[in-house]
Amino acid sequence: MAERKEGPIHKCDAPMNKEKMMRAVYKDQHGATYSCPVEIHENKWMMLTSEGFQAISHKFQDDVGGLLTFVEYRETKVEPDTRLHLEPKQPGQSSLAQLQSAHSKVEQLDSLELRKLFLGLTVIHNDSRLRPVLNETDARVKEIFLQNIVSMSDITYDRRLLRLALIQGQTQPAVYKDIAQLIEAVAADPSAVSYAWAKDVEHDARIRILRVLWYD
Repeated sequence: MAERKEGPIHKCDAPMNKEKMMRAVYKDQHGATYSCPVEIHENKWMMLTSEGFQAISHKFQDDVGGLLTFVEYRETKVEPDTRLHLEPKQPGQSSLAQLQSAHSKVEQLDSLELRKLFLGLTVIHNDSRLRPVLNETDARVKEIFLQNIVSMSDITYDRRLLRLALIQGQTQPAVYKDIAQLIEAVAADPSAVSYAWAKDVEHDARIRILRVLWYD
């Protein structure tokens, strides 16, 4: 489940409010709360878990939380995804930014779409399938990615990528451990989506920062 995981599904007639996001809320046997994004898939409300779309059921077996019980639906506000101009940072402040080639035609990519992309689900913009690029140039970047973008542990995420490769034959995302090579790869591919410290890319004309994902 990935972020952590509510009840029966309903057929959907009305469009979703793009300023709001629904989440299914579950609890484990110790009372700890888990939640997971809910959206329309094949004309039904479904949970977007680390395994992809799944039916919303009263009970849910999660890899991390164990057996979870549905509690409620919760509405949360979706972050704005406007084109970004970085504000001046205080001395010592760091920010992790979502980046793409300056030639990319993608104008917006919200948190849910970004998570889908790095979970191996298909994300298409302007008839082009986007390609995730993993940044493992330092341990802190990887930690923020796991916590804030995919909401999974290192082991669970690696296991998911391996499962997709073995069962579905998917190509695993490219991984870069050198920032210069990562920047070159993203700059050369308009379909590539990655993330990096803003200070490493904000003065590079070949790269476009779509938004800041995390601030120190």
